[in-house]
Amino acid sequence: MNIELFKKRLIKKVPQIKNVEVVTPPKVYEAYLYKYDNSDNNKKYAGIHKGEIDDHYWNSSECPEFKKVYSNVKSNLKLSFFMYGDYEEMKTKEHELLTSVDAKNNPEWYNKHNGSPGKQKLRMDKCKDLAGRINSGEFNVVDKNGDYIKEPKEEVYDLHRIQAREELIIPELVKKIRERINDVHGSTDECTPILIYEDRLGDGVDVLGDGNNTIEAAYYEKSASEVPVARVPKEEHEHLSNLELDTIGGLLNPEPKIVKEPTKPADAAKHIVKVSVKNGLEYDCEENYDYMDEIGFTNAQIKRALKLAKDEIDKKSLLLANKSFIEYGKNEARQQELKDTVEALGDNETFATSASTEYINLAKIMKLFRIAHQHNPKKRNIKVVGHHPQPSSVNKWPDEIKLHQKEIDYWILTHDDVDSFEFIIMEHLTDNKLVN
Repeated sequence: MNIELFKKRLIKKVPQIKNVEVVTPPKVYEAYLYKYDNSDNNKKYAGIHKGEIDDHYWNSSECPEFKKVYSNVKSNLKLSFFMYGDYEEMKTKEHELLTSVDAKNNPEWYNKHNGSPGKQKLRMDKCKDLAGRINSGEFNVVDKNGDYIKEPKEEVYDLHRIQAREELIIPELVKKIRERINDVHGSTDECTPILIYEDRLGDGVDVLGDGNNTIEAAYYEKSASEVPVARVPKEEHEHLSNLELDTIGGLLNPEPKIVKEPTKPADAAKHIVKVSVKNGLEYDCEENYDYMDEIGFTNAQIKRALKLAKDEIDKKSLLLANKSFIEYGKNEARQQELKDTVEALGDNETFATSASTEYINLAKIMKLFRIAHQHNPKKRNIKVVGHHPQPSSVNKWPDEIKLHQKEIDYWILTHDDVDSFEFIIMEHLTDNKLVN
């Protein structure tokens, strides 16, 4: 909604309204609280309306004095839209506002009563009944063969939400759903249908009741185009309050009665290492792929698990060759060695810092350099002490340095404050000893 255009047109349409203030409404609301201020005598009128602010409703006052003022195009009225939500909730808010000033007995107010508090309904029996019917698949949109009749993901994504709260989106869950959709080249057959309440806001405007993370994942996954839906007809939900629909959303996503921690890539990696050591199988053998398929891993999770396993297997192979992989990030003595190396390389003209070769962040390095350079403009040389966190990092580094060097040559070495940029890579192997 274009708020500024709405205000401009309202003032043009109703000339006695000289000023309009609008608190930006949420994506979904059932009713709103509004207030008139008469600039000529500072009297006020407040009320609620079930609908949207642009549906050409102006007030329901029964006060003859206010009716006279309101119908006079020469009046100087200010109209404010300042609170939105469930109708019963707005009734309560109106009652609280009018009661706080005792509007019905207050000469500064046109209101002839103080309203009455709303009654938020929460009929658990009805909530549980509809939630059960939804879970049974009664409202799933399918053809005569039971196959989903899907809808374009963009159209579903743009629907109003029962509760448009950002915390309903769980990034880790969205990521996992996206990976699963990507694994099957965009198919959403295994996704739980997106729940839609038909005509919830009137005039054919539907509302999304559940499935926020699923539609978020499908919308941003390029390989997907459509999603399955479950459509609840208006006659099935129109007698329920927004609070009750929100309750149904919770009932559709209960905590499991038996709580289990799902197997993670790190856990699978440990299993793969055991298989490799005890049975002599390659880390990427067919049996390990079958194992991870059975526990429901996505392709991305399988890739992460295999990488972790390969690094651990390589470390064990080094031990057999009487060598140890140096882990600067985990060994306290090695951390101090890394710190000492950085300090030794830094001087009056050189800024030195350290970084894992897996996670070179040039922007962060340059931010630290900028701070150091501000304190000492003579520091014009940059040295980055790199350390390999895993055996696989060693083989990756030649390609990584080529990629980073292009950015260094283009963005950093052309800077007026920089004379040189150099990577110094720490040793990654040592002779195997009891303490390393």
